[in-house]
Amino acid sequence: MIKILYIGMSSNMGGIEKYLINLYRYKNKKKFQINFLVFAGERPCFYEEIKEDLLYMRKRTKNYLGYLKDLKTIFTQNEFDFIHFNLMNFSCFEGIIMARKYSKAKIILHSHIADNNLYSKKTKLLSTIGEKIVLQKQNYLLCACSRKAGLDMFKNFQEKEITVLNNSIELEKFYFSEKARAELRKKLGLNENIRLIGHIGRFVEQKNHKLIISIFDEVLKKDKNYRLMLIGNGFLKEKIKTEAKTLGIIDKIIFLENIENIQDYLSCMDVFLFPSLFEGFGIVLLEAQANGLPCIIANNLPEEVKKSNNITELSLKDTPNKWAKKIIERSNIELKERNKYNKKLEEFKIEKTVEKLENYYERNKESHERKNKN
Repeated sequence: MIKILYIGMSSNMGGIEKYLINLYRYKNKKKFQINFLVFAGERPCFYEEIKEDLLYMRKRTKNYLGYLKDLKTIFTQNEFDFIHFNLMNFSCFEGIIMARKYSKAKIILHSHIADNNLYSKKTKLLSTIGEKIVLQKQNYLLCACSRKAGLDMFKNFQEKEITVLNNSIELEKFYFSEKARAELRKKLGLNENIRLIGHIGRFVEQKNHKLIISIFDEVLKKDKNYRLMLIGNGFLKEKIKTEAKTLGIIDKIIFLENIENIQDYLSCMDVFLFPSLFEGFGIVLLEAQANGLPCIIANNLPEEVKKSNNITELSLKDTPNKWAKKIIERSNIELKERNKYNKKLEEFKIEKTVEKLENYYERNKESHERKNKN
């Protein structure tokens, strides 16, 4: 039995959380035991599904010494084969250092971000300090969700072997459904004359909601039969609502919390808008492509995630008006076109990703054991 501790599951739904739950659901239970390390007092995503396999630590920001003590206890008292850190930066470097000191497990550093320059000065400083401390010993396994995410995060590491582990989805689950579309649009009061622009993402600077609102304002100036659906939570949500009120368009926007049946909401949409400032991968874009949606995206996203002829790329330097014109142009695709099978997405089937990762663990466990014997 290979025992793995995942660090990265949180209470805020994002790409890492989706990635981890897919691994959890499809793992070979006879060969792998998975635990998640989460903060005490918070309810992580997919709690009901994973609650039996949770380990808890006190929050770093509320009780720093307690946080360190909990890490030491967990790493000392559990015999993990791998401790798998899913990272956006190195600001929380203590976990890596404590794992290195108190566990015999092989440590995996897994990058989920690229081109990130939007963190606060405090986070940037902590990440810079953390990276220097982490780099003092470099006996790690390095992984990334895309080649660019790996090269960006690990550019200062001596170990240049970076394994790209594709993000993946339950492909068939996200196929377009006319039934789900009809039922949900009826529930939301949207007739078929309404064109629905959709976006899924945390309300943080990275996802560029301010531009989304500006683009939608331009769309409405050209055609009043459009609505915008924004799915997600985050600290900027109220600010974006205020912006929409100022523009006088908030009554045309549907704000939703994180939801689990996201596939139904994708079927409900007519076009998917994704102007992120940066992405390590962008798993939600895979889901939208699997649904057959026309996708209007920023041209700075990793090449690995672009697997559809329905993708249109624009520069973040382009005007909201240009984005709006492209949305109107691309949002009238016939529904029957969304049922066409996209063979390019086959490589992102969750079964293939899990098989690759399981082989990765088995291969590196054998290598680790040989080194320890010698």
